[in-house]
Amino acid sequence: MENKVDLRARRNNSLVMNAHMLIAISMIIFNAIQVGKGNQTVGYLIGFSILALIPVIAEVVSYRKNPENKLIQHLVSYGFAITYCFAVFTATNHMVFAFVIPLIFVATVYNDIKYILKVDIGVIISTAIAVIVGMSTGKMGYVNFDTALAQVFIVILVTVFSALTSRVLRLNSEDQLAAVAKYCKCWRSN
Repeated sequence: MENKVDLRARRNNSLVMNAHMLIAISMIIFNAIQVGKGNQTVGYLIGFSILALIPVIAEVVSYRKNPENKLIQHLVSYGFAITYCFAVFTATNHMVFAFVIPLIFVATVYNDIKYILKVDIGVIISTAIAVIVGMSTGKMGYVNFDTALAQVFIVILVTVFSALTSRVLRLNSEDQLAAVAKYCKCWRSN
């Protein structure tokens, strides 16, 4: 059973790490386009790129040393959280918040409701702060009240459903394990 657990941890870490890498690269490309349009500076792009890639590099190094390492899960969540908050709080485009959505879905692979709730609460708080500050200053990619409201609703819906999905997946796994255990008991008694 130990090898099966290790294989799951390896698979989960690989998926989440690679998703984080692709999202970070996508965000860097997005910011490069913003530089080309004159909405961001080259200095911002360099700083953002460093901030986005440091946790990804740490994840790859950790994965190469030990693919089952639980640290990878935390490097992804905290590393992306820092990058995401920086991106949202310095945004010139209101759609930056959407970059968190794929990672929220991918993180459900860990099947850990407490982990998902921490991630989800962080996303909701940072989005709410960005919207409130954006409404009062006109910055952070703020467009108008309706757009800000839609952004908050989308984030809340995505985070709530990710938590519910994680919970249902855990319950389904427990039911499957119980069914297998019951079957094994019946088979042994015959």
